[in-house]
Amino acid sequence: EIVRRMTNTISLESLGALNRQLGAVVDELRAQRALGPLRALNASGSATGGGRSGGDGGSVATTPDAELASERPPVLVSDGLATVPAPGAALRSAPPISDALLSAIQRAREAPASEPVNVTRLIPTLIFIGNPKCGSTFLWDCVRSGIFDPSNVCGADSSKWRTCNRGYLITAFGPRKEFNFYDKHFYNNHGWEWYVGPEVPINLWERTGKPWTLKAPRRMDAANRRGEFTETCRRPHVLDKEKKRVCMKKQEHWRCEYFESCAPIGRAPFYTVKHMLLDHAFPRRADLSPFAMAADPSINYFIKAGPQAMRWMYEAAVDPAALRFILLMRDPLERTYSNWLMFRQWNWEDQPNFTQAAVDELFHLRKCDPETFERPTERLPAMSAAELDHYHAQCIIGPPKHLLNHVRASMYVVGALQWFRWFSPSQFLVLDNDEVRSLKAEDLLSRIAAHAGLHLELSAVPNFRSECEGLQHSGDPRKHYHKHKYAPAARTLLRSFFRPYNAMLYERLPQLRTRWPDDATGAPVPT
Repeated sequence: EIVRRMTNTISLESLGALNRQLGAVVDELRAQRALGPLRALNASGSATGGGRSGGDGGSVATTPDAELASERPPVLVSDGLATVPAPGAALRSAPPISDALLSAIQRAREAPASEPVNVTRLIPTLIFIGNPKCGSTFLWDCVRSGIFDPSNVCGADSSKWRTCNRGYLITAFGPRKEFNFYDKHFYNNHGWEWYVGPEVPINLWERTGKPWTLKAPRRMDAANRRGEFTETCRRPHVLDKEKKRVCMKKQEHWRCEYFESCAPIGRAPFYTVKHMLLDHAFPRRADLSPFAMAADPSINYFIKAGPQAMRWMYEAAVDPAALRFILLMRDPLERTYSNWLMFRQWNWEDQPNFTQAAVDELFHLRKCDPETFERPTERLPAMSAAELDHYHAQCIIGPPKHLLNHVRASMYVVGALQWFRWFSPSQFLVLDNDEVRSLKAEDLLSRIAAHAGLHLELSAVPNFRSECEGLQHSGDPRKHYHKHKYAPAARTLLRSFFRPYNAMLYERLPQLRTRWPDDATGAPVPT
């Protein structure tokens, strides 16, 4: 009854009171059973799927130890945190609503000037953290195509989004895909003002076109009727000499603030907005409901960012337990070759022979830490946090040629060991590249919606099928995907090297349904 009432309320005060009431009920049931965390709130419709899997009822949390031991860890619910079902089909469930989040929204609405930017702006809580060359562009095109957009979930009028009690997804306004904000360079040098972007009116997120795609416009303004991002909202017309000198520096573009008047078609009067050169922007939290999420597809986080980024991400979140991650993986041999091929095309990699490039990288990896190289299954799990961070910095990211980490960026278990120190495995949706491209749009979108707590209208999926299905379902020749061919020496060498790392990963990530080929016998790495 409490959950039913929560799905029907639009008042923050009422939702907070019901949330506390639900927390008290959960605590009482836990005390009665005295068997540890509960697995369900009721016997009729509770969810027990992985991550934030949907259902008609709520779920409660396990302890971190129990989650690691469970093949399908339940939804997190503890200390006043509840999973609130959204109205609609049984596949959907809304994001967890915590007292901390409700309080933050209330403060953002009442006194935004006195609150930090991570409270007043909708910073991303659905983060694509990895990995490069694992199908992230395909998946991001699908998610950003508009199926979870508030215009589709809550209606085209943005003034109604503030009271919408369905889970919906906001993507950044502007052309940028990867932000990499929690990488130390952006976090230290650019700061939060860069990450959230200029403050622009919420109606600019209203989508036009049916369906909306990456090439379709946001709501156009009077200066541009061609359906592209407007020039007036990207750069100023007049700059004084001093500001022009700053704006000519690419790394300083985001600092160029100016005022201008814009009027979207069909809306009057003109409004004046202060903003920077618009690379990207996220909306104000006060304009949205507690069920809104924003997304950030920064796919280098998982291996490259390191523990400092995880700490910043954890501390910046209003409610760290509400963060949801999408982790894309791929057969390590395939990913390694694809990464090497991309760097060759970019002229970043001088070695024209893939086998020799792999041999060189393994040689330096062995030189960096001989014991861990020879006995990874013994050494890596036994490392302390400080030892693992040192190994990551020196051997995975460090020199020589720290950017040319074709093999090292495919050692996924190193990233898993670091990320699980900060976040529960149940916060990660793990998808294999081959699996993503083989799924029908309904299946792929249902898994994302269940994990992130987003509302999915299955009847609307056909409008977005071309963006969310691989070649075998969509028939789009641009989505051709093929397996690479390798020299036998490279296949044997790398299959042997990746075998123990893959085994450790399977043990720690039962959500990963794929088991990659292991078709080679052991072979020593050349010295």
